Amino acid sequence: MSSRGSFTEMMNSDYREYKTTRWIKDVEVVTGIGDHKKALPFYSHSPDAIYAKYTDDYGLNAIKFYKNHIPLFSLDYHPESKFLKQKKPVLHIHEYIGTERQDPRLLTDDEKDKYKEYIEILYKESKHER
Repeated sequence: MSSRGSFTEMMNSDYREYKTTRWIKDVEVVTGIGDHKKALPFYSHSPDAIYAKYTDDYGLNAIKFYKNHIPLFSLDYHPESKFLKQKKPVLHIHEYIGTERQDPRLLTDDEKDKYKEYIEILYKESKHER
């Protein structure tokens, strides 16, 4: 289980900020508690983890991949104003440099093929119409 800010070089924070609701293959689906309802953890207790976020509003709408406790990227499927002005979901990726989340971009065809299994999970578990 992870928590927002759970692993840093100097300290750990409270792991009880998220709870695991279930597993979908190798993806741990987590729900935030209190102030952490909308975001996935900044860090992971597990060095190479895959977490998915579930919210009542959108269902499962993001899968975040970690390497050495820090995020690499997240696959997101929700409305993103950078791509669409209307409130329709769009599949996109956010890459991370260190812990800094970068602006969203659309996936390349190679990325769509490489992460097909996870994209299918997003589509199936989302509350959005495709």
